Amino acid sequence: MWDKAKWRGVGFVFHPKGGLYMLLAFDNIEYGKKIFDNWLHDFGFLDKEDIINITIIKGINKKEPFSYKVMISKNEELMKSSASDGIIQILTRFHKMDAKTPDNLNTLISGFKHFKKYKLIPASINDKAGVEPIFDRAITKTSLTIKDAWEIGKNDLEVAVIGEEDDPIIPKGNETTAPILEVMKQFK
Repeated sequence: MWDKAKWRGVGFVFHPKGGLYMLLAFDNIEYGKKIFDNWLHDFGFLDKEDIINITIIKGINKKEPFSYKVMISKNEELMKSSASDGIIQILTRFHKMDAKTPDNLNTLISGFKHFKKYKLIPASINDKAGVEPIFDRAITKTSLTIKDAWEIGKNDLEVAVIGEEDDPIIPKGNETTAPILEVMKQFK
């Protein structure tokens, strides 16, 4: 369904009565709705166990300092606790956001810090109408992971979003010890 939905982006809106909404924007909204219908069937309107894991990875490329990736997966800790043989397999989806300024991401992060929750919703995206949120499939989330790319190590789930094209921003003092360095070695 994800391939048919064609996930194209992430956005957010503030609604006076509903608070913060995070939008997953799809080219083919009918399949985007089906993804949310499956989640609603499995988890309900409140993902109280935080099964749907949303992670934002910042600082993925020195040449594009405000770009970030958004990863969607199942909650790794829940998957580990339910694995009987110690082996887990977690599928992820991710999308790179080519931001030119930090404003949108900073607003999303401060909005989450303020509200301590957000509602995840599908949205239709097309060149004529722009982005059209679909509020009736909102899933309330109380967790949002925000991670700098340089912190990702070879055993972290987020390693799935790191690619050969990435050149993570590594803060001074961490140039030789950053966990991401071992990850980047595999591409050379």
